[in-house]
Amino acid sequence: MNRMQKDNSEKSKLTYKRAPVAEVFASVQFADIEPLKAAHIAEIWQAFGGKKAYPHYEEHPLLPKQPLGAVGVSFLTKPPMPRQWFMDADQSMLLQLQKDRLSCNWQKMPGKPYPRYEQLIATFQDAQKKLWDFIASEAWPAPRIEQLELGYVNIIPFTAFSDDDSLSNIGSIFRDVSWAGGNRFLPPPAGINLQWQFPMPENLFTGHVQIVTVQNPEDSQPALRFGLHAIGGIPSGQAAEMLAWFANAHDWITKAFDDLITQTMHTHWEKQL
Repeated sequence: MNRMQKDNSEKSKLTYKRAPVAEVFASVQFADIEPLKAAHIAEIWQAFGGKKAYPHYEEHPLLPKQPLGAVGVSFLTKPPMPRQWFMDADQSMLLQLQKDRLSCNWQKMPGKPYPRYEQLIATFQDAQKKLWDFIASEAWPAPRIEQLELGYVNIIPFTAFSDDDSLSNIGSIFRDVSWAGGNRFLPPPAGINLQWQFPMPENLFTGHVQIVTVQNPEDSQPALRFGLHAIGGIPSGQAAEMLAWFANAHDWITKAFDDLITQTMHTHWEKQL
């Protein structure tokens, strides 16, 4: 049994009933599918479930390759195929496709609870299998996986911890972030942009944590964006190992969320074991 399989069999049951999650996504980046053209999109949409499953369709600019680096000048004889969005009826579940990437995103909508990781990863896995099947049906080379990513974005309104639109009480949310206060020259800060990286054993992935001030998309009021991401690859580059990788990444994100917040928030967001 390899490390990834062993870790996948020893997952924690830790969860939070009322976590402030606003977006979750799973993504696979692969070497460019060179034969893929705009003419194939209708067939792939149908393979994903067509308008019955994803009635909304949009085109968006391409996402750059990960990891992000310097972008060179590209002299193209024709414009690249755009990124395709396939959205379900209430637009909370989204599939994104471009020549080198497939992503499944869930975003919070009023009155729609988070469907939980198991449903999101099942939707992603179904779309990935159908894309691979389509590629095989066209007799194209199987995609070579370069990188995987799992991300959780939590939105925490200032009103959850502050009475004055400042970060004076941010320590009530996070164990490792605080403002000393007292008689001092500077007032409590109104903004923060904090980033941490955590390497994992055997280079399974790197964990990324970001805490940054934003406007709450629900009411445009000040809020904290608390993001946790796992980014890495699989040695074989084969799709068969993806599910175990995502299970490890999800376990890390759940435990990191738990480790970074205070006991008060464990109670407030209803920690469950």
